[in-house]
Amino acid sequence: TAQRCMHCSVEPVWKAWDGAPLADAEGHYYLTKDVTLSEPNVLTAGDYTVSINLNGYSITANSRAFEVEEGATLSIMDSIGTGKVSAKGISGQDGAVAYVHAGGAFALQSGALTMPTANNGGSVIFADGGDLKVHGGRITDENAATAQDVYLTGGSTLYTRDGEISSVLTDGPVTVSRYAKIGTLTPADGTALSQLVTVDHFFIGSVGLN
Repeated sequence: TAQRCMHCSVEPVWKAWDGAPLADAEGHYYLTKDVTLSEPNVLTAGDYTVSINLNGYSITANSRAFEVEEGATLSIMDSIGTGKVSAKGISGQDGAVAYVHAGGAFALQSGALTMPTANNGGSVIFADGGDLKVHGGRITDENAATAQDVYLTGGSTLYTRDGEISSVLTDGPVTVSRYAKIGTLTPADGTALSQLVTVDHFFIGSVGLN
């Protein structure tokens, strides 16, 4: 029985999710309670989409929360307004909440994604040739002095329509487009910003070079 699921309707069919593996699990899921992940939930390679409605609850990961492999898409939203994904990440590695592999895609519709503890310079979202779309919500690293919200490399694409991202680190050619609300954008290797990023209506607070 659906609980507090304002956006769950007959079409599409939403199913309650308790943290079970999502590999090749095409479908729409919603939380009915807080969920704890002890290891990364991996969307293995394949052409399918998994949508999760946080429904006001939290996903807490003791390691990385999700990995998205080639062809798979993970979309996260929150219909209540208090839902979040909080992940400690893997020490010394990027992508605490999500590691998006080449050909994979991650979308944030609403809700908050955060990394609450220091992770040796890691990031909340790491895309290595993957696509990241932010239509709303908030991506934030609570250790801004040592880490980034989003790390893009391998020709990744970041598209934003709304939402909040405090910092983005790029490494090599990537594409950032459409109304990005980003606090800082930093090319990792110190090369010119124009050589790294293709921009369309791109608004940032400041640009820094390491």
